[in-house]
Amino acid sequence: MAKVRISLSLDDALMKAFDAQHGEGTRSEAFEALMKRSVGARQTAVILAGGPAEGLWSADAKTYRPLIPVKGRPLLAHTLERLREAGFSEIIIVGARKVNAAIFAEFENGASSGVNIRYVEEKKHEGSANTLALAKPYVGGAFLFVPCDHYFDFSLPTVQKFHARQENPATLAVYYGTGFEWTKSSLVMMDGSLITRYWEKPGKPESHLIATMTGFAEPELFNLLEPRGSLDAQFAKLSRNGKLSGCLVSGNFANIHSKKDAEMVR
Repeated sequence: MAKVRISLSLDDALMKAFDAQHGEGTRSEAFEALMKRSVGARQTAVILAGGPAEGLWSADAKTYRPLIPVKGRPLLAHTLERLREAGFSEIIIVGARKVNAAIFAEFENGASSGVNIRYVEEKKHEGSANTLALAKPYVGGAFLFVPCDHYFDFSLPTVQKFHARQENPATLAVYYGTGFEWTKSSLVMMDGSLITRYWEKPGKPESHLIATMTGFAEPELFNLLEPRGSLDAQFAKLSRNGKLSGCLVSGNFANIHSKKDAEMVR
């Protein structure tokens, strides 16, 4: 196999610690092994399906919202496809037992969708922030989080690369298209890449920038979440403290709460 020669400038103390652990004469082999592990790392996505099961039930579609047919397939099938295409193979679904059971009946362990699904039961709902926190034991690095009842086709890699350049613990995908119902969504105001204000389902359109509730976060975020309460409230707090970034995205985006919502997706 052909080899490529590279030159690196690293901190002297870090290099000494590295040599002490791996041996100075094996730098090339050790670096190559580390890079292989990094490239082959399985990226993790958390799908939020928390709350009482009846809260996710769509009476008009006679099923849970993640399973409402959109373009002839369950909504969650579109989400899993987006995740797989973006390189996310480890999927954690956090939800009530009945919701998880319904999703498992459709997707099982995710093999047919090209991913590996782990189901985490939310035994008692204490807010969406706690729903996300239940995924903490299964997350090892930066991760993606996405609601179970949203349809989208914007680029996840674009948001991921943007997040990697930020210094904040979380970055939200912020939708700036015009085809939306703002009454169902939280809105934000931005200054450059920084989200400066966050409104949870405001009574009037304070902004035309929608917080999609899809984004990337560092494990550090878990330490900032309060044990109870909504992610909306947590994101509003992060925005006040200058710790929440936003990446503008376009394309299709919709909250799917009913069969009618699904029929609006083009």
